[in-house]
Amino acid sequence: MWKYKGMRGIYQSRKHLSWYCKGFSGAAELRDRLSRIETIEQGNQLLDEAREFWSK
Repeated sequence: MWKYKGMRGIYQSRKHLSWYCKGFSGAAELRDRLSRIETIEQGNQLLDEAREFWSK
């Protein structure tokens, strides 16, 4: 969605990803960080960090 829709896709992703990130320890901080994504690279980096953190 990010590459296809550009900034509009990033804005939409913020909303959708925030909806999915509820009900677990650390979710509030992740939602906060997701709401500030400005680039595809930032989004990918944040998702990689989150996946690594919660896979431990």
